[in-house]
Amino acid sequence: MEPRTLIGTLPDPGLVVAIADAHAASDAAARIAADSTHWATRADAGSDDAAEVVNCAMRARQIAERSVHCASAAEAWACAREAWGAVSSALEASARVNAAIADLLAAL
Repeated sequence: MEPRTLIGTLPDPGLVVAIADAHAASDAAARIAADSTHWATRADAGSDDAAEVVNCAMRARQIAERSVHCASAAEAWACAREAWGAVSSALEASARVNAAIADLLAAL
């Protein structure tokens, strides 16, 4: 009688880490979007840039979801880099929201 194994083929650790990194980027973009929309709404300034931040967060989430379906670690790392690129774009738009709010406060 052959011994039964309870563990199947384990996934490539690099693939798992790359997928987790893409999801970390998505979570970061979501936090940036939440803060930007909160402050833009509260200050009634920078709403167009806050909408861009939300679009970047949505793009990062879609990329992270796509990373789950990657067959190799290299593909998943490419998704993770793309997701972090969306975070970078979100940060730039968030900075414009901050500048719009600062301009509004300076005019008071």
